[in-house]
Amino acid sequence: LAGVEFIQEGGPGRVYRVNDGGDLTTTVPDFEMPISAPVIDICSTDDGRVLAASSTNQIVYDITTGEAVEFAVIPVDASALYCGEGKIFVASFLFSAQVFDITEGGTVDEVYATGINRGLVRNVDGELWGAFFDSDFAGAGGLYRNIEQGEDYTNEAPYIELTDVFATTVHDERVFGIASFSEAVVDLSDGLPAFAHAMNAIL
Repeated sequence: LAGVEFIQEGGPGRVYRVNDGGDLTTTVPDFEMPISAPVIDICSTDDGRVLAASSTNQIVYDITTGEAVEFAVIPVDASALYCGEGKIFVASFLFSAQVFDITEGGTVDEVYATGINRGLVRNVDGELWGAFFDSDFAGAGGLYRNIEQGEDYTNEAPYIELTDVFATTVHDERVFGIASFSEAVVDLSDGLPAFAHAMNAIL
C-alpha cells in the first residue's frame, strides 16, 4: 500500500509506503517529486512498476526505483491514474475532462474519451468506469461505466448522478467510491446508498 502527500506549501509531492501504518509526518518518504509539484495519483502496473502523476507538469513518472523516470506525457495536467489488466489510463485535470490511454508510454496526444476527470477503475467484468468530478459545484456529471474509446460523456446521462466521486476502487467484486463533499464511501456497483461515512481518501 502507498499513500500520497498531495503537496507541501511550495514543495514537492511525496509518496509513502503505509503497510506498517504509523505517524507519516515524521517518516522519510519513499519518493519525493524532483520539482515543486504535487503527486495527485499513483498506481501499480501488472508487472510491478509504480507510476505517479503530477497535476502541474503533464508528466506521468515511473517511480519504481525511487527516482522519477518520465513514463508518459499528455497535453494537459493529470488528475487520475489507473493501472490493470495490461492497460494504463490517465484522466486530465478537472477542467479538461479527457482520458488518455498511456499503456505504451511516451508522448500521447490522442484522447481516448472525454467528459471524465476522476475515479478511473475497471470492474471484474473488465468495464472501464470513470467519474466527472464537478469542481464548480454546478451539479453536472456523475459516475459512468463501460467507458468506450472515442466516446464523449459530457452530455451523457451518468450511470449514477453523484457529482463528487473523487476516487474509486474494486473490492470483493464491487466498485466503491469516495464521495468527497459528503465524506461517504459509496457502493457504486448497483447505485446503492452510502456504505460508510467520514472518509476522504481511498486506495
